[in-house]
Amino acid sequence: MKAILTPDISPAMGLVIFKPSKELLPLFENGRVVISPELPHLKNVASGPIPHAKQPLAIKRGLSSFFAADEVIKKLGGVGMLVQYVKGLAQGQCQATEEDEDKYHFKYFCELHTECGVVWLCHHHDNHYRDNGATEALNELAQTQRIEWIISRIIQALGKDPDHTLSLQELCWWAFTHGAAHFLSDYVLREAAGTATRMEAIKSEYKESELIVDSYDQNYTYLADCCSQYTAHQPE
Repeated sequence: MKAILTPDISPAMGLVIFKPSKELLPLFENGRVVISPELPHLKNVASGPIPHAKQPLAIKRGLSSFFAADEVIKKLGGVGMLVQYVKGLAQGQCQATEEDEDKYHFKYFCELHTECGVVWLCHHHDNHYRDNGATEALNELAQTQRIEWIISRIIQALGKDPDHTLSLQELCWWAFTHGAAHFLSDYVLREAAGTATRMEAIKSEYKESELIVDSYDQNYTYLADCCSQYTAHQPE
């Protein structure tokens, strides 16, 4: 947890007083905190808890197959850790969506695995959705939580601060070093590398001035090219 606090300074007494809200008190439970100047991008943020960084990659085009891969979940700790993450998000509440007209909730809870991820439900709604299938809204919630967990785990694996905004290059680096790059499209890999996002279509005729040798066969992939170059530069 991080927070922005406005100090009340008393120079004569050598005191600096902070008045945190009740929700920020756990920040001081360990007895020591780190104080730093306000960062430029936080100047317009109100005093209180610093909101989590937005993750543009969560809605990035071309990453759906990566976020949907069960192998990625396994490499990041397994579905059990995803369930614990979702349970923490629910904070003891049933995640049945507002569109569900049945407002009754049982006192016990469990996870429900949908085709898109995991949600935390009371036993009453768990039975309902198991019998009738998850709604579109519930699948959307499960997918959102799955993507959020994947991004947060990659940030943690890279040793970054929890409120770090994950870049496409960082995601691709993690995938490449953990054997999951085959879930990324050539389009995404080329964008991360800063090269052309698409290969030009092969024309039936070329001018002599256009004949630049850059031949790739039909089985060429940018990932295979990167892997072969990486292997070629490794010491024997």
